[in-house]
Amino acid sequence: MQDEAQRESPRQPNVRVVRMTPSVVSQYWPQVVSAVSQGLTPVENFAEATTNLMSAIMADHVQCWGFISDNSLAGVMTTRIEAEPFTNRRVLQIVSLYMNGTVQLQAMKRLDKFFATYARENQCVRIVGFSSVPEIIRMANGFGWNTDERVIVKEIE
Repeated sequence: MQDEAQRESPRQPNVRVVRMTPSVVSQYWPQVVSAVSQGLTPVENFAEATTNLMSAIMADHVQCWGFISDNSLAGVMTTRIEAEPFTNRRVLQIVSLYMNGTVQLQAMKRLDKFFATYARENQCVRIVGFSSVPEIIRMANGFGWNTDERVIVKEIE
């Protein structure tokens, strides 16, 4: 596995990607917790979901990626590699994604390519994410993602 901050993308304008190991996450705990909680899809028990996700990061069951811009944390994305039910094909699932707004479109294109390469290296056949944010959906569509599929949700009370 990678040690602290060893997986970096090639130098690119404004942003580089750093795999944040649990020891690195602990050094930046307040910033990471804030970014992870802001990047989660809304859930009913938000505090519990954030706590559980942070526990999974610290147990290294979920990958935590820092987006560094001008030597500061510009965003955080959490991912996990899992098998699709029934087909057993591997997918890279984006669990949470938060960007502070300073990341430019060109840098986002490079991040998209970086994670496609990471998924391919881990024998994943697709990357899956969930968002209801119109800007994210437009951007994903522009990068060639299939945005026609929808998650249909009914809350049970």
